[in-house]
Amino acid sequence: MEISLNQRSNMVSPIRKILRWALTFIGGVTALAISIIVVGILINLKDEPLNSKAKAMLDGTTNAVDPKTNGYFVLIAMDADEGLDALKTGQEITEKYIALGKADPLRPDYTKRVTYKTTTLFTPQNDRCRDLTSTCIEADILNRSKVETLISQSSLLLKRYEMIQQLPNFEEPPIFSVTTPLPHYLALLNASDLVITKAIFNIADGKTQEGIDALKKNDQFLHRLMQQSSTLTSKHVISAMLRKQIRAISEIIEVYPGVLKSNGDEMSDMLRPLSEAELSMASSFEKETQFVLKNLTTGYVTGTPETVSEKFSALLIKAFYQPNITMNLMANYLEPIIQAAHLPPSGFKQAENEIKLRTKDTNNQTFSTFVHFLYNPVGKGLYEAQIAHPESYFRYMEQIADLDGYIRLVGLQAEIRRKGLTNDAIQNFVATADSQFRSPYDATPMTWVAQKKQLQFVGRQNNSDYKSDLSGRNIYLAQLH
Repeated sequence: MEISLNQRSNMVSPIRKILRWALTFIGGVTALAISIIVVGILINLKDEPLNSKAKAMLDGTTNAVDPKTNGYFVLIAMDADEGLDALKTGQEITEKYIALGKADPLRPDYTKRVTYKTTTLFTPQNDRCRDLTSTCIEADILNRSKVETLISQSSLLLKRYEMIQQLPNFEEPPIFSVTTPLPHYLALLNASDLVITKAIFNIADGKTQEGIDALKKNDQFLHRLMQQSSTLTSKHVISAMLRKQIRAISEIIEVYPGVLKSNGDEMSDMLRPLSEAELSMASSFEKETQFVLKNLTTGYVTGTPETVSEKFSALLIKAFYQPNITMNLMANYLEPIIQAAHLPPSGFKQAENEIKLRTKDTNNQTFSTFVHFLYNPVGKGLYEAQIAHPESYFRYMEQIADLDGYIRLVGLQAEIRRKGLTNDAIQNFVATADSQFRSPYDATPMTWVAQKKQLQFVGRQNNSDYKSDLSGRNIYLAQLH
């Protein structure tokens, strides 16, 4: 049966309507998208000037010390061949890292581009002290032959460590790249551990003053690094080194009680609470802030596109990205956190709560929320991705305050032993102890657990030094015998 022209026309008409509607819809959507892009580009034509906070943070870190006195450069070249000058080699490596970073902050080939003659640096890591069933001293004495072999194999490591000790300064230069190789922090930590072990062996052999002098030298060095280091990584490593030394002193007090009688003042001096400068994380936060602000204008957004699609994406990103207002957002957020880092531990909680309230609305906003407002959506997205919540910063601060609490705890232990107190008298002494033997957070007394013969300090962050059956890993111990 044939279909008439009229019937055919009636069948085609709905199809045409659908196609016309579809084309109209697509055209409308395309026009809307183009309009949004054009409006967005117009809105984003002008960036705001950097505010005073952002300028100060960008310009705040400078290298003020003489490179010839900076132990950081030795740390960079700890694995340099024994025939090389580690200090000079470290300076040359750092200069090359900085130059490479300026050319391309995200380059992955630092170790290929910067070469020097190296040696296998023997860095034994000793985890023998984590079990509470024995002291580090008892474990070392039991395995003395093995430990002394480790020490003899670590002669270059110990030589380089002593070089860093002897240099008066330690300052990390500003290298603004996430891919720059880290210094040999593990070697630094292990070298300190070996120095402590050698000192203990001297004390065990009756060479008490020689052992105490080595501990004093290391104590002075570590306290200096607590003040001079200015990155989160170095602060974490150095606090771990100091915590190990404090534990060694705590054990010496119990295992070799005669040392406290002959060298009590020297031992107590090594158990002084941290100073304000040693406690402060402000310099570390300032350097981390500068690192973040620098990277907002290098690498993350202004990389080097190669393909056509990468170039188009880069142009589109730049059209919706305002670096100055993004840095201003960062600076406004981070300034009160840096200011809080100058506070004593007793002020941490109040400051944290105030900062949380101040930033609550901003932290609750998502990237899609920012896109709705069109102005600087890329920058605001980067802001959301880059910032850490206030808890993260205060966690770092509390880790250092916990170390201070541990030092105070062992100082209390030394005072109890120097006074020759009986177990029955310890509880009253702990309850009425001077402020230097109390919690750095709220000045509450330490805890005496008579049945375990333990002094305890409850910190706020987990302590990885112990594997025990305690209910919380934030509990620091001084075990009396």
